[in-house]
Amino acid sequence: MIAAALSIALLLFGRMLGDLLLKPLLILLPKVRQDMAFLLMYLRFIGVLLLTAIYCAWAEKEVWKSFFSRRQGGMPGNTASHFFLGIVAGAGIIGFCILIAFLHGGAELAAGGFHVVYLLGGLLCVLIQAGAEELVFRGYLLGVIRLNREDWGAVLISAGIFAAMHLLNPGLTALGCLRLLISGVVLGLMVCRCKSLWMTIAFHTAWNYAQTFVFGLPVAGMVSEKAIFRISAVHSSLFYDAVAGVESCLPAFLTELALCFAILFMTEGKRK
Repeated sequence: MIAAALSIALLLFGRMLGDLLLKPLLILLPKVRQDMAFLLMYLRFIGVLLLTAIYCAWAEKEVWKSFFSRRQGGMPGNTASHFFLGIVAGAGIIGFCILIAFLHGGAELAAGGFHVVYLLGGLLCVLIQAGAEELVFRGYLLGVIRLNREDWGAVLISAGIFAAMHLLNPGLTALGCLRLLISGVVLGLMVCRCKSLWMTIAFHTAWNYAQTFVFGLPVAGMVSEKAIFRISAVHSSLFYDAVAGVESCLPAFLTELALCFAILFMTEGKRK
């Protein structure tokens, strides 16, 4: 309970710190355009990233070491290859879900715009946001709970709190809640079975970036004004939602559930 409360505090106070750090930028840019305001929404998580890193380095040294550890048991741990696998998995699932929505006829695709500087800035901002959330939920929270509980207990508790923190997302359905829970389990298994926090950061970053800046889909109800493509809903269904995009739909849930079993199967003989 203490770890859960502290993780929520790190998120809340970290965002406040992020707002303070960004205040000079807002003074220099008093009339922030809508597209820049969208980037700042992600960038404010830099406070969460810094606060969590500082707290863990000071008070949770064993957890802090796990952020950078390499080979553990039969797994390579935090490596470039695991980071790459996380990117492929996150972007691949979003791409598959969008393909299913098109085949079903629930969505239409149109060209957006290729704004190089904005897209690169978006990648950095999403990496900060995803890295901050993963540092809190899969780095600190999961790491602390694992010191006192078995891995499955730690994974389920951290996944439940992760899902609960997103319950106010616009357009969230019952299926979307289950998908968030499964997503938390998948990310937890990447840490417990693959020994890689970096993989979770890459997966989370690719998931959010592909939705927001590649396909122009809503993330937590927010839509970027600039994206490579623009997807619009023909009608809402189990395969595409006009408010939540593909996040709260059946293909996302089933694909992440399949990924969960794939991680369990592929790491069963390698875990310590």
